Amino acid sequence: MYIKSPLIVVSALSCLLTACGGGGSDSGSTDIVTRSVFTETSELQTGSDTCPNGGINIDLGLDNNGNGVLDADEVTETRFVCHGADGSDGADGSDGADGSDGADGSDGADGKLALLNITLEPAGSHCENGGLLIEAGLDSDSNGELAAEEITSSEYVCNGLNGSDGADGSDGADGSDGADGSGGSDGSDGADGSDGSNGENANDLLAISDETLAESDSTLTFTVTMNEAQAVDKTFTYGTVNVTATSGSDYQATAGKLTFLAGETTKTIDVSLMDDSTYECDEYFLLQLSGGTTVSAFGIIAQDTDTNEVNFTDTVAYVNENAGTAALEIQLEQPACEALSLPLNLSSSDATEDDDYVASPAVFAKGATAGTVNVTIVDDTEAEVRETVNIAIVDQGNFVAGSNDALDLAIMPVAATLNNGGYYATCVSSQDGLTKCFGYGDNYNLFHDDPSEFGYEDSEMGENLPVSQLGSIPPLQVEVGEYLSCILTTAYEVKCVASATDVGADTATYGTNLGDVASELGDSMFTLALGDDFTPAMIGVGNSHACALSDTGKVKCWGGGDYGRLGYESTDDIGDADGAEMGNALLTIDLGTDIVVEQLAVGYFHNCALITGGLVKCWGRNQYGELGLGDDSNRGDGLDDSDNPLPGGSYEMGDDLPYVQLGTGRTAKKLFAGYRKTCAILDNDELKCWGLNTSGALGQGDTEHRGDNSNEMGDNLLPIQLGTGLYAVDVALNFTNICALLNNDEVKCWGDGSYIADGRGSDYDLGDGLDETAAPLADPLSEMGDGLAAIDFGDGLVAQEIVGEGTQMCVLLSDHTVKCWGDGEYAVLGIPAFYDEYLGDDPGETGNDLPTVSLY
Repeated sequence: MYIKSPLIVVSALSCLLTACGGGGSDSGSTDIVTRSVFTETSELQTGSDTCPNGGINIDLGLDNNGNGVLDADEVTETRFVCHGADGSDGADGSDGADGSDGADGSDGADGKLALLNITLEPAGSHCENGGLLIEAGLDSDSNGELAAEEITSSEYVCNGLNGSDGADGSDGADGSDGADGSGGSDGSDGADGSDGSNGENANDLLAISDETLAESDSTLTFTVTMNEAQAVDKTFTYGTVNVTATSGSDYQATAGKLTFLAGETTKTIDVSLMDDSTYECDEYFLLQLSGGTTVSAFGIIAQDTDTNEVNFTDTVAYVNENAGTAALEIQLEQPACEALSLPLNLSSSDATEDDDYVASPAVFAKGATAGTVNVTIVDDTEAEVRETVNIAIVDQGNFVAGSNDALDLAIMPVAATLNNGGYYATCVSSQDGLTKCFGYGDNYNLFHDDPSEFGYEDSEMGENLPVSQLGSIPPLQVEVGEYLSCILTTAYEVKCVASATDVGADTATYGTNLGDVASELGDSMFTLALGDDFTPAMIGVGNSHACALSDTGKVKCWGGGDYGRLGYESTDDIGDADGAEMGNALLTIDLGTDIVVEQLAVGYFHNCALITGGLVKCWGRNQYGELGLGDDSNRGDGLDDSDNPLPGGSYEMGDDLPYVQLGTGRTAKKLFAGYRKTCAILDNDELKCWGLNTSGALGQGDTEHRGDNSNEMGDNLLPIQLGTGLYAVDVALNFTNICALLNNDEVKCWGDGSYIADGRGSDYDLGDGLDETAAPLADPLSEMGDGLAAIDFGDGLVAQEIVGEGTQMCVLLSDHTVKCWGDGEYAVLGIPAFYDEYLGDDPGETGNDLPTVSLY
C-alpha cells in the first residue's frame, strides 16, 4: 500500500461526522482515504518493532519543488499509525447454507495520528448531540503521543440528527464450499445495516483542491467536485482544522453539511478570512469533508501587504580598525518567512568606501527576527583619527525602516604603544603612528600649540583630544618630559618641542618655546643637530634634559646640566647657545675605555647605561643612592661633595665611573630609571631596585634608602619578592611607587598606598614592613611576594604595557584600551572625574569600575 495525503484521519471521525446510521457489513476493517501530496505513507508489516499489528509509516513535509512527490529532502517529520488488534468474528450471514467457520475479521480501526487527539465528546454544552473533540499539536518530545502541553488548538465537531435507515444491502455471493463446520446451527437473518452508503466509494467521486488567497481578501472559496453525477442526493460533513493558521485570529472556523442534489457535480464552501496589520508568513488550515470516507485540502492564507519593521539594536557602535569585521545587530519586528538579504545605505564624511570599509547588506535566516550586518573594516597604515560611517535602513517591499533606522559605526584607531610616561603627561600611539597626549601641557610639551591641561574636562577627551602633530614620518619613540619632549622618527631623526634653550634652537627665530605655533609642528618640528656619524637608535627624556644612544653604542645628552646629569664633568646647560653647542660640538659621553652601550635609561635627574656584558654605569644626581654606588655623591658634575671643582687630573666619568654592583655573578638585561630610583631586571629574572625608598617603594620591608651607603648593593641588595614563579618583564617607576608587569601578564605595585589601584579602601603603604596602624609586621616582607595582590583591570583583561613616572601609572590592555590610576593632579590620569583626586585606592575603583581613558 502506498498513498499520499496531507493528513490521515481515523474512520471514527468519518463515522461521527456522518451521524453513524444503521446497516453495516461483516468486515471489521476501516478504509483510510487520502489525498494531496504533502504526506507519503507506506505499509508497516505485522511484527515490526514500531507496530506489532502492522500499520502505516507517515512522512510529513511540504512539496517545495511542486513535483507532486514528497522527496526525501522535503520530509520534515515521520509518524507511525498502528493497527489495532484483530477484530472479533462477525455474526453469521443471513440465509446461508451451513458454512465452515468464518475467517478472522479484518484489522480493526486504525489508531489515532500522533498529531491529532480525537476523542468522543458526550452530549452536553459543547455538542448537544455529542460529537468529537479534535486536539491538534506537534509531538515535541517525539514519543508518539500528543501530550497536554503539546496541544496548540482544539476544535469541536458536533453530531447532527440521526439519519434515516439506508436501503438494505444486497445479499453477498455464496462462499465456496469449505470443510464442514463443527456443530454450528443456521444463523438468523442479520439486522439491516445502519446508514450504509450505496454504490461506489465516495473518494472515487469527490475531488477538492488546495486554495490560496491573500489575508486582505475577505473569503477563501473551496470548490468541491463530484467526478460523476449521482442519481440520488449525496451529503458530506465538513469542518476546518488549524495547522499553522489559528481560528479566531486568522480565519473563522467553519463546519457544516454539504449536499449534492441528484445530478449536481459542483459545490463551494466559503471560509471567512480575518485581516490584520501584522506581517505574517503563509499560514495553513485544513478543510476536511467526510461522508463514508474523508477528503481534505489546505487553505493557504498568503502573505499580503502588511509591513515588517526593521530596526538597529543600537544607535552607535565602535570597532577597532584592525578588527576585520564589525558585526552589528539588526532586528525584524516579525520573523522572516524566507532567508533574507536587505540592502543598506552606507555614507560617511570622513571614511572612504572600499579604502576604509566595505558595505554589506543586513542578513536574516528563515524564521529569525535577529539579523546581522557584517561591515568589512579595511586595516591600512594611515595615521587616521576616528572615522564614522552612517548605516541607514532602506525600505524594500514589505520591509520598512522603524524608529531606530540608522546606526553610526565609529572606526577607532588601535592603541598600540604607551610612550614612556611623562612626569606630568602620558602619550599613546596607535598602530599607524597617530599619537595623542593628556595631562600637563602648559610648556607646549604635548606636541600641539595649545598650552593646556588635557583631561580636566570631558569635553577635552575622546574625539576632542588634540592629535599630536608629529609630522608625516611615523615615530619610533615619543618621550615626554616636564620641560622638554622629543621624538625619534623612523628616519632616525630627533625632533623636540618645549624649551628652545634646551635643544640648541635659535631663540631669535623660535623664541623661548618650540611648538607654540602650528608652523613649528609636524614636518616643521625642530630637528636636533647631533653631529656627523651619530645615528640615534634610542632616546630618553628626563625633567629638562634628554639623551640619545647611537647605533654604535655611544651616548650624547643635552638640556639642563645641573647635578652633572649630562655627564660632561660640568653642571652647565647644553643647547642654550643658539646651536653652537650642538652638532659635532656635542661630544659623546666618556663612559670608559671601549665601552659600548646597549640600552639607555633616562631618569628625572640621572641616567644609567646598560653596557655590553650586562654591566651598568649611572651618572647625575645621587641624593638617595639612585646611582647605586654606595654613597650620595653626584657623578658627572666635576665637583666634589662640597661643590668645589675637582682638582686637576681628577674625573668622575670614563674609567673613573664605577660599575653598579648587582651581586656575585649577576648581570643586568634591562634597566629602568625614574624619579630618584633605578631598577634592573637581572640575568636570572630577579628584580633589584635602589635609591629613594619612602613608603617602601623598593619592596625591602622597610623605608631605608638603598645605594647611598656602603654594604647596601651587590649581594646585600635583596631581590624584590613578586610571588611564587613570578618575575618582572617590564617595570614602571613613579614618584612614590614601583609597578611590575609580570610573566603571567599580571601587574603588581608597591610603595605609597594612595597610588595603588587595589581598591582596599585604605592608603597604608605596601613594602615598608608596617601594618595599617604603622606597627611593625612580624614578617616585614609579608606584604610582598604571594601576599601582594595583583591589580584587577576588568573581566578578561590583561596588561600588555605599563608606564608611569609622575603621580600616575598607566597600562595598555589586551583590548587596546588604556587605564590609569594614582593622583589626578594636572589631569595626568586622563579621567576628568578624578581631576586632582586619587583613583584606584577606594572600593568601586578597580576591575570593571576602573574607568578607561577616552582617547579617540
